[in-house]
Amino acid sequence: MPEPEPAGTAGALAKAAGRLDEAFFLLNGDSYFDFNWLSLANAPGDWTMHAALASGIEGSRYGRVQLDNGRVRGFQEKGTSSEPINAGIYLVKRRLLDSITGVPCSLEREILPGLAERGQLLGTAARGSFIDIGVPADFERAQELLPSFMHRPAAFLDRDGILNRDDGYVHKPEDIVWIEGAIEAVRWLNEQGFYVFVITNQGGVAHGYYEEQHVHDLHDWMQQEMQRHGAHIDAFEHCPFHPEGVVERYKQESELRKPQPGMILKLQREWTTDPSRSFVVGDRDSDVAAAIAAGVAGFKFEGGNLLTFLREHLPLAG
Repeated sequence: MPEPEPAGTAGALAKAAGRLDEAFFLLNGDSYFDFNWLSLANAPGDWTMHAALASGIEGSRYGRVQLDNGRVRGFQEKGTSSEPINAGIYLVKRRLLDSITGVPCSLEREILPGLAERGQLLGTAARGSFIDIGVPADFERAQELLPSFMHRPAAFLDRDGILNRDDGYVHKPEDIVWIEGAIEAVRWLNEQGFYVFVITNQGGVAHGYYEEQHVHDLHDWMQQEMQRHGAHIDAFEHCPFHPEGVVERYKQESELRKPQPGMILKLQREWTTDPSRSFVVGDRDSDVAAAIAAGVAGFKFEGGNLLTFLREHLPLAG
């Protein structure tokens, strides 16, 4: 909302108090950091704010953050030290508002140092693409860098047999049994800079075993479970069609149904992916065939720990 008078970064937050949840993300509008934001969630211990810190940033333009065992202990003025910088992304508990006693108020100068002194400011440092457009030269650089940042490899994961055990036409949350290492694998892919997509044949819809809305509801639930553990799926795609179905509107051949590559190609059109570094993981030959038809690497998973499997096979994708 417009400010009649400058409120400062913390003052602006205070003015939005009526719209804030008990925990919320706060971010600078003039910077970009390719970082798994959900990794800030569920940190142990007592804290009020959890900050994302960018490592490996060279130059003297930015102040540096002193980090000790996951807690921010202090800040130093602009310099060229090896400490990470504040990336301007925070997970915040609403009680932070109690620290804002007046307006205008600066989050960086008046609030963060006090939180650090009281041990209430966590920090997680990570490497990732970073740009701050606070000066004209970096604004110009961002015009070229941002499109390249978004051109990322993709992991296309089958669902049944890869993320959850394939018990035959699974369509309810209570029937989900996670594959060992599945959620950890998704989070690892998030943190490696991959888009993570689910591509799943759901012929049970065409056969009348459940409705398409059940598929959407289950995927919403799976996403929530992923997010609870700091992971996320960027998009779910499913094919409800089957040529031998009994539900008339779904009884048809479809380019979306694996081994056809339609779901992969659709996601490639909708997202800025890098096919040369992308791959498919499935538990059937039809998954690998879909990968080959789409021009990406394909791997067949035959059980075990999914995270271990990905770490062993990922170098083969590029």
